[in-house]
Amino acid sequence: MWDVFISHAAEDKDAIARPLAEALAAAGMRVWYDDHTLRLGDGLRETIDEGLATSRYGIVILSPSFFAKAWPRRELDGLTTREISGGKTILPVWHQVSRAEVERFSPPLADKLGVSTDHGLDVVVREVLRVLRDERTPPRTTPESAPTTPTPPAPAPRPDWRTRWMAAAALPLAVAGLVGYQQYQRGAAAEAARAAIAGNWVIAATDKTPRTELKLALRDGRLSGSSVMAFSDHPDMVVSGLAQRRQVAIDDGEATDGHLSFSTRRQYTRSLGDASTLTDLVHRYEGRLEDGVLRLAVQVEGGYYEEVTATRADEGAAR
Repeated sequence: MWDVFISHAAEDKDAIARPLAEALAAAGMRVWYDDHTLRLGDGLRETIDEGLATSRYGIVILSPSFFAKAWPRRELDGLTTREISGGKTILPVWHQVSRAEVERFSPPLADKLGVSTDHGLDVVVREVLRVLRDERTPPRTTPESAPTTPTPPAPAPRPDWRTRWMAAAALPLAVAGLVGYQQYQRGAAAEAARAAIAGNWVIAATDKTPRTELKLALRDGRLSGSSVMAFSDHPDMVVSGLAQRRQVAIDDGEATDGHLSFSTRRQYTRSLGDASTLTDLVHRYEGRLEDGVLRLAVQVEGGYYEEVTATRADEGAAR
């Protein structure tokens, strides 16, 4: 295996090819150069082809004589073929030629960075050795700069079967506890809203309804208590003395999350002129607790509908 093959025209042998080959060989490079390599009886073509095929690089000394001859151009074609298939191979050395002359000969070759003999043989040798040694010698490393292989982290210990079993058993309990706590919170909030409904309330008289006093009690979501309507305070209602402030029980009472509903049923004697009749008066209340007052819709069975507001009669009422 050769480090470098030197392709040149015979006219450039003494001026540049031989001195360059000798300087590179003195620097320890294995140089394929015809004067050094060819022996009596060697087949010229076969030996050159072998040198082209087994050299890492090819120095091409571009000169007017090189451009004029067919044989050096054949060597250049071989190096170009290798470069196309295997990467950087050709190292151009310009000898007594201009860039324009190289471009006329081969535009791709003119585009490659080369070194000119106008700078002297030492510069040519130095630049060639930079390429050959960079490829031939691995970079020197110090203990500080030497790459180190990172130590992979130790695998995390796997939990034993007891730990896995305890984790699997704890998960349903944790979920059940969370669900239970949420239900407790909702239940506590609902109970607080229901409890706020309990107590004594007053509905002021309206055009349709006399002043009404409500006494509400709450137990297990069921609403109970009593209702008193002050018919005697209503100028448009004439009732018997027995029914003027009759207290009746609350029926069908419910309270859920601040909403409530209940009914009252009372009998009273209604006087119409000389006649009087015993009448059932049924009130249906539905509404909600809002901002400390009860906002109620009142429906009288077979009669009117209106919306009223009940306020607390005494703040000391039990809840």
